[in-house]
Amino acid sequence: MQKRCNRIAIATLAITLVTAMLAGGASARDSKSTRQGSGPMYWMAYENPYTTNVAIPEDRWKANVDWVADKFLPYGYDMVSLDGWIEGSTQTTPNGYVLKHSDNWQNTWKQTGDYAASKGLKFGVYYNPLWVTPTAVNDSSKTVINNPGIKVRDIVNTATTTHSDLSSITLPGDRFVTDQGDKSLYWVDVNKPGAEAYIKGYVQHFKDAGASFLRIDFLSWYQTGMEGGIIGVGNAHWNEYQTTLRWIHEAAGEDLIVSLVMPYLQNHAETELKYGDMIRIDEDVFTGDWEHVSGRSQTWKDAWSQWRNPFQGLTGFSDIAGRGQMIMDADFIRMNRYGSSVIDDNERRSTVSLYTLGGAPIAIADQYDTINLTGSNNERFYQNSELIELNKLGFVGKPIYYNSNPFYPGIGYEEGTSRDTERWVGQLPNGEWVVGLFNRSDQSVTKSIDFLGELGLTGEAAVRDIWEHEDLGYMNSYSASIAPHDVKLLRVTPRNSKKYEAEAASWIGTKFNNNHAGYSGFGFIDKFEAAAALNGEGPKAIFAVEAPEAGSYGVNLKYANGTGGNSSATISVKDGYNSTITGNTTVTFSATGSWSTWANKNVELKLVKGLNLITVQRNTSDAGAFNLDYIELNPNAGNVAKNYGFETGSLSDWSEWHPTGQTPAYGVDSYDVNEGTKKLYFYASSAYKQSAHQTLTGLDNGTYTVTAKVKRTGTTPTASRLEVQQYGGADKFVDIPGTTGYQDVTATVNVTNGQIKFGFYVDSPGGTSLQIDNVQVTRVSLQNGGFQDAYRGWSRTDNAVTKIGTDNGNAYADITKSTGFTSDLFRFESLQAGTYTVKAKIRRSGIFATTGLYVDKGGVLAGNANFPANSNWNEVSVGNITLTRDEVVKIGVYAEGSANAWLHVDQVWVEKN
Repeated sequence: MQKRCNRIAIATLAITLVTAMLAGGASARDSKSTRQGSGPMYWMAYENPYTTNVAIPEDRWKANVDWVADKFLPYGYDMVSLDGWIEGSTQTTPNGYVLKHSDNWQNTWKQTGDYAASKGLKFGVYYNPLWVTPTAVNDSSKTVINNPGIKVRDIVNTATTTHSDLSSITLPGDRFVTDQGDKSLYWVDVNKPGAEAYIKGYVQHFKDAGASFLRIDFLSWYQTGMEGGIIGVGNAHWNEYQTTLRWIHEAAGEDLIVSLVMPYLQNHAETELKYGDMIRIDEDVFTGDWEHVSGRSQTWKDAWSQWRNPFQGLTGFSDIAGRGQMIMDADFIRMNRYGSSVIDDNERRSTVSLYTLGGAPIAIADQYDTINLTGSNNERFYQNSELIELNKLGFVGKPIYYNSNPFYPGIGYEEGTSRDTERWVGQLPNGEWVVGLFNRSDQSVTKSIDFLGELGLTGEAAVRDIWEHEDLGYMNSYSASIAPHDVKLLRVTPRNSKKYEAEAASWIGTKFNNNHAGYSGFGFIDKFEAAAALNGEGPKAIFAVEAPEAGSYGVNLKYANGTGGNSSATISVKDGYNSTITGNTTVTFSATGSWSTWANKNVELKLVKGLNLITVQRNTSDAGAFNLDYIELNPNAGNVAKNYGFETGSLSDWSEWHPTGQTPAYGVDSYDVNEGTKKLYFYASSAYKQSAHQTLTGLDNGTYTVTAKVKRTGTTPTASRLEVQQYGGADKFVDIPGTTGYQDVTATVNVTNGQIKFGFYVDSPGGTSLQIDNVQVTRVSLQNGGFQDAYRGWSRTDNAVTKIGTDNGNAYADITKSTGFTSDLFRFESLQAGTYTVKAKIRRSGIFATTGLYVDKGGVLAGNANFPANSNWNEVSVGNITLTRDEVVKIGVYAEGSANAWLHVDQVWVEKN
């Protein structure tokens, strides 16, 4: 029996639409993998056993592992996994668990995983914890783990049964397949004592071997007893299916990726969403090539597999893809199965682009000695660093939705009219867009995207072609003639605004719609309403948002509430890496009069530095209903000041000073506030001196701006000022003049020692009043400017940047290559009008044709600085970058180095002059 079944169903079952399929109404497994969004990048041992119909030999496995470590690990492919053809694995532990991939192998699972780890790679296992090998059933010494009184044979059904759909075939027990007799694997009987311990123990068995990935196959065969919906393969286990997945989910925990393969996906994957990280959404790759990616049947069927190619499958299940939901697995890629002509290279580009846009794993099934059997240097299609960066940022896109109808056919729906399989869009955590325009046809076709109308941009955007590695300049829209089977893949950076469109976010228990006018982008999310079917977890949308600094951010939500009364929602913020909740806010959405009338709701959210997952959810405790169009961040960086509005009603987080013997001349009250409900004031009728300061430590160095709303009235003081001190430079004092209303007071300093002290001081003869509110400490900040988070947020056109070095605990980019290199390491930043200086710390050694720091604005070089030939750290800068309006600025480090030359980049930062 093969791991994959080649028998293809020749008929389609009658289609039954299930209401739950429309909304994806289910809670989802919360794990590191689902929070990441996009799937893993890895190598899968599929091709050799598929072509030989036996398990991959151990020496070939190791040769491929070595090849992956050499060719692909530098690009981020960090895992290798075994696959299928496991009938030859019969040797077991005392608890009946198979010891290794095949009896012909020398190494155990643990030793196999250790070999991968020695090459810097994680390890994946193919096996179904519901399987029991007959050798364990027939051996009376094998007992269920932690249950010495229960034999392994006691947790399976061995009695001969007759399958209800195959009356002519008797089965030797409840078996995985019907055509191997006594050699066929058994299914665990979930209803028997010891079954739970056995299944959970199997998962732990693989975790103990070092596995970080468990690929569980043939789930539809277990659930339905059918292949393709019409061919009987064994007994059905409808009632046990959810229980088994729940047990596996519980045993897997946070760190093991649970990959569910060949699932029926009943009710639009309602059960799989709860318990898995990854689901297969189309047929096996088999012989590969464009026929797998875009061909085969285009018609949905109510059985495995509902869709037969990745274009259809990724489109059909896109509404349950994304962070906090499910990774869509489109199966593996075999680049060597495409021919060598130009159109086949088009297909190679399109395949990797589609998988990336759909958030699917990029799973290489080629081998070290097969990848270039057709074409040349086929590795390059897996090695586009700019494309890989999208995966590492957790990107998951969606096809353009035309309406709220399901993608599959049904009463009143015409198949294929609801979503566009050939136009995909999505947003990165920094607010940038990625656009993919495909041509699945055999003739050249013009494809277009309107950035203003379809992406909701409010102005121009800088556009970059990811495959051509070319900046295209500012555009409001894009149109191109696309060759047959090719793709145009674009990165679109808005000149202004940090809007995150709800239709491009992850939605759970909600649905896309565009049936009410006035929305931004290509639609909105509706059905934020009471939903008892969600097991107590209300409908929600999850936005991945990158914050340059930890602090408070103003967030605007554009919504519609046509209920006629107030509605409410709960907004929570989680650290995107460890899922720690950093904030929880209840907001009220006032009635807007109709569902086509939109309003803004401003809230303040505390964000962590880096990735935040902002969830807008209508919980069971919330009232009413609303539709959500987008969320938008204040364009300023986060405020790092604490108790900045004195809303605690006290000077908590501040230190006050007054001369010994003087009565304190300060207070916090709610009279004449500028914002919120409280303010700080200094006042005394007699002479007084008073100050209040706050000190922040642990800051990244760079330019910080301290601002506050202040109002000075009464007697003219001897001194009244904003003070900024202890930042690594001379004390900076800014006088506060008298005024009849609140005014801004501002000071900008360059922090060089990781801290800043700021505050206010008054020296008055008596009768001077100073009111202080809304103190802001912000900076122009580059996310991951010091490479603490590896290359997150940075693009690369060459893999000369292969690793991160450390120097006294500080991370730096290590740019080098044994054969010489041309490297461009860069990022795009949207900056407001003003004058800036871009700086970097570098050191280098060896021969360079050229190397330096550069700044590009609007496709024109705005400045550059060469790097000195010095192996010690040096600071270089590009100054006088003047922006007369909001601009998209490209900041980069370019280097052409000889063999074994190296360039280290420790920090890149921006200072506002």
